[in-house]
Amino acid sequence: MKVISRTSWTGRLFVWASQLFGQKTPKKFDLISYAVTIAIAFIFLLLAVAIWIILNIGTLFFGVYTEPVWRLESRFRVLFLPGRIPIIAISVPVLLGFAFYRSWVAYGWLETVAPFLFTIGLGFGLYGAFIAINILRRRLTQWQLK
Repeated sequence: MKVISRTSWTGRLFVWASQLFGQKTPKKFDLISYAVTIAIAFIFLLLAVAIWIILNIGTLFFGVYTEPVWRLESRFRVLFLPGRIPIIAISVPVLLGFAFYRSWVAYGWLETVAPFLFTIGLGFGLYGAFIAINILRRRLTQWQLK
């Protein structure tokens, strides 16, 4: 059994991994559990950095910043312009409008508007089917009770 050195990077990583996953840091450890914990924590950090970068590439355009996952109190933050105007209120309509325009130019009006019309039609159709199923279900239970 050895004692953890909190001054080395592996010791700090071991203590951090224990705290991150809600475990008490042991005062003494065996070499195998120490090495496995360091390896898993290092792999977790590499994957967490990759996920954090990919998330921010996708969300910063919409005015949302994702804090690093390896922090204990990480969350999504909405970014604001001066005057407390959220960037998401401006960037989403602009980006959607640009995407609509580019789709219109590339494919024409029918292929641009058709997904919106199909979604509205599907919504009404599924809502009507839901109402019809409930009406039939009520009638069937009334017939069975008589």
